[in-house]
Amino acid sequence: MEFKAAVLVSTLLCLALSQGALCQRAPIVETPAPAPAPGYVDLADLLSLAGPYRTFLDYLTRTDVIKTFQSQANDTKQGISVFAPLDSAFAAVDSGALSNLTAGQLRSLMLHHAMPKYYPLSAFSKLAAASPVPMFAYKVKVTDDAGIIGVVSGWATEKLVSSVYSTSPVAVYALDSVLLPKGSPEMGRLELIKKRKADEDDEIIFLIFPALYFHLMGSREKTKRHSSILYGKKRVRGLLNGHIKNCRTAFRMEPQIFRWLASYLRNEGLILDSRLKVEEKLAFFLYMLSHNASFEDLQVEFEHSGSTFHTYIKEFFNIIPTLATRFNCIGTIDGSHVPVSLTFESQAPWRNRKGSLSQNVMFACDFDMNVTFISCGWEGSVTDARVLSSAMLKGFQVPPSKFYLVDGGYANTKFFLAPYRGVRYHLKEWEHGRRRPQNHRELFNLRHAIMRNHVERILGILKKRFHILNVASFHQLENQVKIPAAAAIIHNIIKMHDGDEEWLDNEEEDNIDPRTYVNLPNDGDNLQENNFLENSIQGNNLRDQIAWQMWLDYQQQQE
Repeated sequence: MEFKAAVLVSTLLCLALSQGALCQRAPIVETPAPAPAPGYVDLADLLSLAGPYRTFLDYLTRTDVIKTFQSQANDTKQGISVFAPLDSAFAAVDSGALSNLTAGQLRSLMLHHAMPKYYPLSAFSKLAAASPVPMFAYKVKVTDDAGIIGVVSGWATEKLVSSVYSTSPVAVYALDSVLLPKGSPEMGRLELIKKRKADEDDEIIFLIFPALYFHLMGSREKTKRHSSILYGKKRVRGLLNGHIKNCRTAFRMEPQIFRWLASYLRNEGLILDSRLKVEEKLAFFLYMLSHNASFEDLQVEFEHSGSTFHTYIKEFFNIIPTLATRFNCIGTIDGSHVPVSLTFESQAPWRNRKGSLSQNVMFACDFDMNVTFISCGWEGSVTDARVLSSAMLKGFQVPPSKFYLVDGGYANTKFFLAPYRGVRYHLKEWEHGRRRPQNHRELFNLRHAIMRNHVERILGILKKRFHILNVASFHQLENQVKIPAAAAIIHNIIKMHDGDEEWLDNEEEDNIDPRTYVNLPNDGDNLQENNFLENSIQGNNLRDQIAWQMWLDYQQQQE
């Protein structure tokens, strides 16, 4: 069943400029069924669009292994099964050590990530019984532990995370680690093989990979996982009491704001002390938002079990809608795309104009740079206008004699004033030549752009503070769609406490590698699809009235 979710929230503790009903629930959207799989599958396009596999695709392209895999997929009856390590898997491997491999050795490493035959997921139980199974460069063992599929390569069992694509003749499966093969049992022949200068593939199997594996991954002897004396409580205390840069990097806010937020959550009964204090739970959630951190990353950082983080991260996701039923105001509206990750079968309605996967999130803000309204959970294929119009049909109202400023992606109505089309609008268009407005339409568009720049600035700040808004995360979709709302709430709290923003432009290092950012549509660059004929006439009349009054005042000032 495809997930349909909408989280419409008015965010926390804004200064109200006027009263209005801004917190409405978005309707369930009917979406088309995914199109049937094409006869030809372009592996490069599939890996590029399917999610965080850019590093793997880059290595496949550099070594020309992508051509080998593509030929196997389309020119043979057997097909192919590709095991694609996530970008985070490559990040866990020393890039310097990989760069020291020769071209042939790197090619062999890439060839070790595919089987020269198409295997659906249902076939892996039989593969486990028939192990070892040949890859292009070596052999692996397959395990099936109560439905959890593993690939035994080297000294560990790498888990198959998910099925990215599986339609004959191509299957692509996500792996949580890079496959580093173990040497042959005939290690005694190593010196003979080296003296004979056997082909490079044998050398990398018998010598390079075992050495590389031990160098990068260390000993596999079982040790206590959480042995550090700096447990979560002490770790959080150290970040809050240490240099302010450490707190900003970890939690994207100053220590005093962190402490206020923890106290607020406790006093409101939203998050309670248990065996862990609220401060520690809040640290888990903020660190996850700040770094797109997996549960494994959190275990390394805070020294608790994976189940602990799963419990408390979910607890925070559950209170996001509750945090948002506070105040509201009139201001400006804009749409922004935020990446999502899904199984291939569910991707069709979430694919946006750029071909990537995202949710279309609608933001409204006041002129004090607070987020006052946010609609999350709409598929990336849905236009800004459709998000807004559907909310109106379900009861979303604007107070009498009030209106929002919107961009050209929305219909011009008496409640939502858009700029004149075909007339200079964007501020950068006014920078060149410094020409003054020549008529009432140009003047209206100039002042409209200046006012709407507030929401664009907020979106820029949000994506600088929380880089997770630029990448796909690992959470279930029902939680992924809440991430923008969580970021907006925290942004408002930081603004309320006069948190600093200048440091965001001067960070020496990003929490998330910008190379992993998803290519998304520009905010507000889609055209509106609804006419709202009656309201458009009223909206056009109101816009003309305001524009002419502006123009008369402007001419008097110039005299």
